[in-house]
Amino acid sequence: MKGAIRRNASVLVLATCLGCAKAKPPGPLVADAALEAGSSLRPLLDAIQAAEDRRRSSEIPTDVSSHPRVDVRRRAARAYARIGDKASVAPLMALLVDDDSEVVGWAAYGLGYACKGREDATVRALSARWASWNSADDAGAGQISPAESIPRALAKCASASSVSVEKTLVRALRDPKIVVEGTLLALGDLAVKKKELDPETIAELVRLSDSSKGLSFYPLSRVSLKDPRVSESAIRALSQKGDARLFAIKTLGKNAMSAVTDLEKIVLDANGFSVAERVEAARALTGAGEDGKKALASLLVKMAPSKDPFRLTQLGGPEFHVLLQLISGLAEPPSEARDTLSALATFQPEGAPPDLLARRLEEMRCAAALAVSEGAYDSEPLQHCAPPASYVFQKSQLLAIGKKALSGARKNAWQALAKNGHVRIREQAIEMADAHPELRRDLLPVLSEALLSKSPGLVAVAADAIHSHPERTLVLTKQEIAAGLDPSSKAPGNDPARSVDSGIEKALNSAAHEAWAQDLFETRIALMEAAASVGVPWAKEYAIGLCRDENVTVREHAATSLRTLGEANVVCEASSTTAPSFSPPNARASKVVFVTDVGDLSITLDPDLAPVTSTRIVSLARSSFFKGIIVHRVVPGFVAQFGDPGGDGYGGGGVPLRCETSPVPFQAFDVGMALAGRDTGSSQIFVTLSRTPHLDGGYARIGHAEGDWSSLSEGDTIRDVLVRE
Repeated sequence: MKGAIRRNASVLVLATCLGCAKAKPPGPLVADAALEAGSSLRPLLDAIQAAEDRRRSSEIPTDVSSHPRVDVRRRAARAYARIGDKASVAPLMALLVDDDSEVVGWAAYGLGYACKGREDATVRALSARWASWNSADDAGAGQISPAESIPRALAKCASASSVSVEKTLVRALRDPKIVVEGTLLALGDLAVKKKELDPETIAELVRLSDSSKGLSFYPLSRVSLKDPRVSESAIRALSQKGDARLFAIKTLGKNAMSAVTDLEKIVLDANGFSVAERVEAARALTGAGEDGKKALASLLVKMAPSKDPFRLTQLGGPEFHVLLQLISGLAEPPSEARDTLSALATFQPEGAPPDLLARRLEEMRCAAALAVSEGAYDSEPLQHCAPPASYVFQKSQLLAIGKKALSGARKNAWQALAKNGHVRIREQAIEMADAHPELRRDLLPVLSEALLSKSPGLVAVAADAIHSHPERTLVLTKQEIAAGLDPSSKAPGNDPARSVDSGIEKALNSAAHEAWAQDLFETRIALMEAAASVGVPWAKEYAIGLCRDENVTVREHAATSLRTLGEANVVCEASSTTAPSFSPPNARASKVVFVTDVGDLSITLDPDLAPVTSTRIVSLARSSFFKGIIVHRVVPGFVAQFGDPGGDGYGGGGVPLRCETSPVPFQAFDVGMALAGRDTGSSQIFVTLSRTPHLDGGYARIGHAEGDWSSLSEGDTIRDVLVRE
């Protein structure tokens, strides 16, 4: 994250029935007994676990798919699903016809991730199994449910232009025997892939939404639909509490032009709507044209803080995010908002506020000053909204600078921040260059200095910039400079007549051969891709080395880089993969309490689905790893994330973690392990602030959070950590 289902047998193609017998309810489980140290099954279960840890499906005993013990089959299905290589497909297909719901759920989930290159066959197999599955058999499924994993795997394996899968999902919605939630989630997944929904699908979703099916709006919220039936149905759903209402608001965000008044009421109603819903409504107004801007201006006038001490204390909580969303939505403020924004840009409370409130007020002032500055980075309000050395001040300056072409004094101001600002500001300044093609020779020293830094995030961002625009690293001829020409759009490595800037080549070489920690995946990958893009002499050797890396995500990127360098038929496989060394997993749930700027916040770690990850987090907490770390990412109403000592989202604890992903949903205030690709976990965790179906299955869900997590803001600090068991 740095960056989550049923069918009617009469409508399915059953050409490949896979020998499916009618599913039977799961029998009594004896998993706990099997896991006892003295159990005769212990060696077999340990072998399956070791194979999962090593990502070697070939090391799983071949007869486990038909083992008489259900706990063995479940463990095998989980291992194959998490390995997800080509050799896992056949055993997953065999496990798909099991009569235990959890085994089937894991098998479908694994096939959804292993279907690349065999999509059609996988879709046929999943469709046949879904046709034979009785939703009543899901009663004992627990967290791993075929009713969720089969249809979502179908959506994952369907092509972007697939009509048949969408039609099958829609027909399943009409089957009274089908539990529709999984099907609705699958339609949402498919909507993102297709970037649209068929008219028949929209009509059926509207019908379901009017019959109070809570997740009916999820697929409608994933694509832009200018359909009056959709907006009318979403407005009617605003009277329903729960997920239906949140996704109805998100749906209005895709088609908000006709719902301005309703959205305005939501933002104002702090008693009737959650913070996530109110922030989402404010976001929706941002896309509602001039009427939306006027509504935002009106809301800002009504909700602007006064100097009353009691009213001000509310800004220390989640109400702050609603206010900030209103301000950020007025990037080009109408006249009705200018006076209020100007007042907020210079707002000073009576007396000295506590540190937490002082930081919130600085962020509010700078956001308001940015809105009224119209790109004047040296305007009086913007110059005095926060201390010059603070991150929030430098961020507002950089955003104002970037609103116009970077030349003259504006370019000099950008360079100053790109070289001497906070690390996160330097990263954002480099990222900003992507939208400013006028930066050419002035960008090169900025990139060179960033590559030579010891900050893994800054190095990764600079390398990404080179990879995205290798032509900017080319040395111009004297004639081209005199003619004011830009470099060729061709990459340097593809044009022998070109040469790469010597400073860039030297810095890139130095950074690439730095001894980066193994869990700094993004840094290592970015350096390899940059080297391949500009065609430096050592690029192929470097990529070949990473082609043998133990991590699958690194190897996938290495294969792509080698193809860029002319190796058409490259296959990247780990030279040797050994099981990671972990502490013995915790056998019971542990509670970790984070003492933060907004109070005590806790997470209870569940070892059932993610024992190794949960154990790692407890170990890091006991070692005081999280003490002093900032919350580097907060998206109000969506997620709060922390665990990077560098505070920019690129770092970790030094040791990588295998993924313990599972097909379980991320509900509000669930906890997950942040990733930058498969098996790239380390120490960063996130807390969801609302129901987030698009995260389901893509991240390890490791527990549940308690406390006022919605009050956190970027830059808040974890002061202390306690572990309770």
